[in-house]
Amino acid sequence: MTFSLLGFDANSQSVGICSITSTPAHGSRCPHFLQDVGIVATQGLTNRHHGENCITLLANGVSPEECLRLTKADDINIEYRQLAIMTCKGQSAAHTGAETRDFKGHIITDHCIAVGNILTGEKVLHAMLDGFTSSNGDLADRLLSGARSGEMAGGEINGAYSAFLIVIRPDQIPAWGAHIDLRIDYSPNVTDVLTDALAQYRKWARDRLGNTKYTLDNSPPGAPLQPPAY
Repeated sequence: MTFSLLGFDANSQSVGICSITSTPAHGSRCPHFLQDVGIVATQGLTNRHHGENCITLLANGVSPEECLRLTKADDINIEYRQLAIMTCKGQSAAHTGAETRDFKGHIITDHCIAVGNILTGEKVLHAMLDGFTSSNGDLADRLLSGARSGEMAGGEINGAYSAFLIVIRPDQIPAWGAHIDLRIDYSPNVTDVLTDALAQYRKWARDRLGNTKYTLDNSPPGAPLQPPAY
């Protein structure tokens, strides 16, 4: 009941995901990520353990394909699930279980994965890929454009009410976490609300980074914090 788009940008070495579904707050259970490692999406009959475990495996040098093999071997319900993996080096893999509700499927290209279930048709996956490759801007812009294109092509049968957008990159501020990490837990206009949230977040981030009193936000973990000079 979800359609997701994972992408990799070689120039910035960033990786991200944009996802839309009909159920509330799927951003709390679908995405799993770690800086300099990658992103894992778990959907269909979601199992958070698979996302967390795959991130651990990736961090220890296991390939995306091997992550899927190990996950399949460990789960008797794997045919009810979808998983997609994109690493921070652009490596990818995906699984769509045979018992996941139709229309279900995934398409992997050089720097992108379109994956979904309970869709109006395969056209949704192709629309996401087309929207991603034909759009301008940074990775977040292209992921959002691709997801919106998928929605406009029919999206999920049950509608669109929850969405999230995540981008991780090597130069993100450690104290802030992911470069971009936005969730809309429920809205009847979820894609428009997510688009506005991205614009507002970018404005806030630019303002904050332009203010020298906030330079302590880039301190390495464990560094003693000094009060900002007002």
